[in-house]
Amino acid sequence: MPTLPSPHRQARQRRRWTLLLLLACLGLVLVLHASRGWIWLGVPAVDAARTPFSDALIHLATPVNCLDGHGQWHGRTCFIPDREAVPRAQTWEPWLSFARLGLDTEVRALAVAWLTVLLFCLAWARVLSPASAGEALLGLVLFATAAVQLAVERANFDLLVAALLCAAAAALARPGVPGALAGSALLAASTVLKLYTGAACAFAWLLARAPLRVTVPACLLALATAIAVVGPQELLVLAGGAPEGATRFSTGARWLFGQAGPAWGWAGVATGVLAAIATLAWLRPGPAPDPARWPRRLAAFQLSAMTALPLFLLKDSYDYRFVLWLPMAALLVAWLRPGAVPARWRQAAGSGLALLGFVMAVELPASLLDRLADGDAATLAARAAGAAGLAKQFACWALWALLAGLSLRLLELDWRARLAPRRGRPAATGRRP
Repeated sequence: MPTLPSPHRQARQRRRWTLLLLLACLGLVLVLHASRGWIWLGVPAVDAARTPFSDALIHLATPVNCLDGHGQWHGRTCFIPDREAVPRAQTWEPWLSFARLGLDTEVRALAVAWLTVLLFCLAWARVLSPASAGEALLGLVLFATAAVQLAVERANFDLLVAALLCAAAAALARPGVPGALAGSALLAASTVLKLYTGAACAFAWLLARAPLRVTVPACLLALATAIAVVGPQELLVLAGGAPEGATRFSTGARWLFGQAGPAWGWAGVATGVLAAIATLAWLRPGPAPDPARWPRRLAAFQLSAMTALPLFLLKDSYDYRFVLWLPMAALLVAWLRPGAVPARWRQAAGSGLALLGFVMAVELPASLLDRLADGDAATLAARAAGAAGLAKQFACWALWALLAGLSLRLLELDWRARLAPRRGRPAATGRRP
């Protein structure tokens, strides 16, 4: 009978595969940057010169242009046309303060872009912590998908938000007050930068391993601080947002409302919610995994869910925003290990990873079909590319429902496990078959 490796050896193996995954991700970015080869992964070039890190450069230049008198001010929020003059870029505090520190120069902006990419690669490798070559390879494949590489090629600051989510999860998973305070502070920092993580910041006390009398005030104070930095009135202005495209690179409820009209939009939302409830009901019977077995991955999953899932319903979600979904994949990968979770949960993990991989990678075959069509919309290749885009929209809704159901069930299991000792009985991880 084979013997299992010791915990010390397992930890050493995880560190080795984590380091190899990090180096592989960074190596891929360096090769793509040197060759401008992102287009071969399905990432559309931002211009003829295939300029890398364009989002970071524009985002850091926008507050400078505003401070120089260009743009329209609404309180402390400024809107200004970007270099393509189609949508309008927007900026707020603390980005305006960063401009005063001199981050507008191209050299410093490029340094910030590289640092953002590095932090994201480090966060992804660390939260995944692969235990085998297969898990490391799967992590690299997910990293190399068109959606993730769209964010990397643009150096979009959603990469930084995703890294902060992973860092906050690692802090919240640590027992004790310091971890809860550190996690709340990191979520507040991510909220002032991109606003998306406001819900995660408000409800992080559900995940913190510390007394509620400390965690609830800490999370609310962190959120109040973020609101004060940005400004309450400015948040109302930013809620409208800059105009966003409705292309094949967009997903979510607002895309559906814009493309198919209110009736189909509300039907999509209602169907997604009902599917999430059905997923929750499907997961409830039978044995369930112990949430305490993967505290860091569980916290990353829930913070990612609190960020990405509401955003899918409330705002146009470009493909690069799938980096906010990526931390959820770490827990699903762990569930694929033999015997890690009951069969039903392993099926959910496999389905979730398949859907996530599809929606993040579909732009590669779709762009290849576009090239074959060569601008002729009547060709079979063009129709196939359009069908792939529609399949992506359907898969996104299925993925949203599956992940929402998983998130709710995991939250229920986690809190039942926490409350059980107080009630003087062992924690139940699921119903009897």
